[in-house]
Amino acid sequence: MVKEAAKGFKVVAVSKYNVVEAIEKEGEDFVIGIQWHPEMMSAEHDYM
Repeated sequence: MVKEAAKGFKVVAVSKYNVVEAIEKEGEDFVIGIQWHPEMMSAEHDYM
């Protein structure tokens, strides 16, 4: 879990419980970090 984004990154998504779900690097490079649990979705979605 991310408590706060590192220098050069910004928080772009949070859960209803105020947990960081996604961060994005500022600037020209495309860099993202996401938090999700595909194993929790595997019963309904084979691709997870």
